[in-house]
Amino acid sequence: MIAFLTRKLRHLQCGLAILYFTITHWRLVKTLLTYQIPQAFLGEVRYLTRLTSLLWPLAFRKHRRLALEQRFILAFTELGPIFIKFGQIISTRVDMLPDAVGRALAQLQDKVPAFSAQEAERLITHHLGHPLKRTFQSFRKQPIGSASLAQVHEATLHNGRRVIIKLLRPDIAQKIQRNLRSLYQLASIIDRFHPNGHIIRATAVVADYDCTIHNEMDFLIEAANCSEMYRHTQSMDTVAIPRVIWPHCRQHMLVTTFVSGMDINQFIQSTASRASKQAIALNLLMLFATNL
Repeated sequence: MIAFLTRKLRHLQCGLAILYFTITHWRLVKTLLTYQIPQAFLGEVRYLTRLTSLLWPLAFRKHRRLALEQRFILAFTELGPIFIKFGQIISTRVDMLPDAVGRALAQLQDKVPAFSAQEAERLITHHLGHPLKRTFQSFRKQPIGSASLAQVHEATLHNGRRVIIKLLRPDIAQKIQRNLRSLYQLASIIDRFHPNGHIIRATAVVADYDCTIHNEMDFLIEAANCSEMYRHTQSMDTVAIPRVIWPHCRQHMLVTTFVSGMDINQFIQSTASRASKQAIALNLLMLFATNL
């Protein structure tokens, strides 16, 4: 009898925790349920499926026809860049994810709309402490890259050297803290009430992401790592690592020499010969071994 009551009390506590999370994170819960993300981890849960079909019948029927990979990509894209970054990080956790889920998360693309050139110029001026033109001869307003945490512009120093300027997105720190609070709350529910919570260790996963994302926001750490790689590979004629321009670097702004290249996925799909691809793979392996 005591065991029965204990089990019922635990179910009630779990239900109340989920209800509170649902009320305080309605948009997040709606997106996850209509794309049937929980079912990808838990298997077919009849009451979740029935509840979703009753609350959001049109979205449920539309999304149910999608393949698993499409559901994950659309759901995390809808939730925003911070969740995309989180999905990319946990995609490597083969110990806690079904294979199909890991493959779906690995396909997430960290691309978001760019913020304005005026905002970029304002940030550069703020970080330098003086007008942009005092340091840079020219500044390309159209960004060459825009992701969840940062945006990259090309510029030229007064000595004629081409450089790139990587800027942390404005107000991204506050958005990250809000999203982390949501993830910690959800992780706490999983740890307490999921049958395999002690194996999944969701709070530890979120804490690892928390540490990673804050390190990525400190561009001086990235600058130090880049400088270390540059120093180790100076004697390698098959590798080009950007050189950090330290006088212009700040915690939220990174300036390095410009190095052109091709996305690795584009190269794999290119018409380059098999020998060229093998040579690139060998060079990458040597680079990894050199920087261990």
